Amino acid sequence: MDWANSTFEQVTIRAVEDVRPAAIAIRDVALKLDLRIAVCPDISSKEQMLDADGKIINADIFGWTADGERWWENGTLALSSPFPRASRYESEPCQHRDKNGPGTGLKRGQLG
Repeated sequence: MDWANSTFEQVTIRAVEDVRPAAIAIRDVALKLDLRIAVCPDISSKEQMLDADGKIINADIFGWTADGERWWENGTLALSSPFPRASRYESEPCQHRDKNGPGTGLKRGQLG
């Protein structure tokens, strides 16, 4: 099995018991790429992704524990953060790109 297929299998979630091992696999890939990531099952909700034991994945696996890093404690973040707001206006998820702004094909400043 090649690296991509093996990795995709490791991060596939079919049941709640798969959440923790999948999160660990994603974290390990991110660390190899010198990235720090977080997961969000639904950007319209402040509810966090939990493992089968009810532990918050972003804190327990991805290490978002320092003061100011636990964004889920801010109940209005989803309403005030520019990326979820842009996603609601665009009706689909977007990604940030330095040259073109959000992943909409628009140039910076066109989304208002």
